[in-house]
Amino acid sequence: METDSVGTVTGNGVSPAGVGRREWELSERVTDLEAQLAEQLERERIRELEIISLRRELEVRFAYNSMLEHNALERQKEIDWLKHRVEHDAQVLANERVRAAEEHRLAAEERERAAEELAAQCGRTLEAHDAWEQAQKTLAAERNRLSYRMSNRAVSWLTGHGVLFAVVRRAGGTRSRTPAG
Repeated sequence: METDSVGTVTGNGVSPAGVGRREWELSERVTDLEAQLAEQLERERIRELEIISLRRELEVRFAYNSMLEHNALERQKEIDWLKHRVEHDAQVLANERVRAAEEHRLAAEERERAAEELAAQCGRTLEAHDAWEQAQKTLAAERNRLSYRMSNRAVSWLTGHGVLFAVVRRAGGTRSRTPAG
């Protein structure tokens, strides 16, 4: 094999036209390979851009999920606090109900005691009133008895004094008795 001045391999029955064709085929093949390489590089660049885009999308999704998780934790804390508050308020309400029931019971006992005391006082008042009425009746009877006795004594004394009896009789209009003597 021999090489010419350009560096083309010649020899063993290969014609320069065959070599030209071979060079042309090789140059076409190199062009095809370069085009394939360019396409491959373009596809890889597009793939890298897609990967970068997907990575950014995943980062956004992770950030969104992280935000949702944080919000869920905050909501859970709020719910836990509300549950605690409801339990506390329920306990306070139960305590208040117990206190109110105790106050109601004490008030009922106090009302019962007051009613019993009022009934006893009313009984004593009625007894005192009955005793007062009886005393009034007794005093009235005593007053009448004393008045009658005093009237009788006055009349008998006046009948003993004829002049006075006549004056009293004329002034009062008593004609039932006449002076003795």
